[in-house]
Amino acid sequence: MRETWAVDRPPDPSFATDVDWFGWLARWERMQSLHLADRGGRTAVLAEACTLANADAPAILELGCGPGGILSALAERHPSARLTGLDHDPLLLAIAAHTAGRRPGTRVVDCDLRQERWPERCGAALGQGTPPAFDAVVSSTALHWLDPDQLGAAYAGAHALLGPGGVLVNADHFAFGEPRLDALAAARARLHEPPAGDAESWDGWWAAIAQVPSLASLLAERARRFPPTHHAHGHALTEQDHRDRLRAAGFGRVEKVWARYDSAVLVALR
Repeated sequence: MRETWAVDRPPDPSFATDVDWFGWLARWERMQSLHLADRGGRTAVLAEACTLANADAPAILELGCGPGGILSALAERHPSARLTGLDHDPLLLAIAAHTAGRRPGTRVVDCDLRQERWPERCGAALGQGTPPAFDAVVSSTALHWLDPDQLGAAYAGAHALLGPGGVLVNADHFAFGEPRLDALAAARARLHEPPAGDAESWDGWWAAIAQVPSLASLLAERARRFPPTHHAHGHALTEQDHRDRLRAAGFGRVEKVWARYDSAVLVALR
């Protein structure tokens, strides 16, 4: 007998008619781009790497889709793609659903990568009896939130969701694991910081959106799912740590195809 999964669903945000969903997404994108060196270039490489799957109308899954900016970039590069964005943050999912999710062929699902057998839960959220199959699985500045064991499980789940010839693309920060090199990356981050007052910080973005009354239920659900102690600064795993877990998950060739200091794009071929 097939196991029945209890699927988490965020509160329905349809009542929030006063929310400028596209405005909040644009504000998020500005915040991210100003604090991540050449984020646009990194995103373009991520989208282009999906062509390695050699599919005319690729099915692409994004792990940790946030408010949908990467989904929009994927849709622009792959107009015929079937896109699925997966996240567990109810407020960011609401933004993604009301922006990138309006495109025919794009779906946004609530699924927690930290849970066991998350691929089956993803299938349940999509209304499918079995885990869906994808040509490419991508992620951008998201998987560093997972602890090392959870990361290994996420890579194993991604491998299981990919068909032969599928590709995994992870764009993120990868620690060097050597104090002098990590200090150089930290210096790069400080040098790249925009002048005071010219950019919104991560905390500033969240403080601002918390002032929207109709989003209070989504913010309360977010606080329930992610206690404050969960939001540190992620886990400082090295590129080699990721390579080891990708190989253990069953991937063959793993290559770095783009890098600026500690920001890089890793591609793993199934």
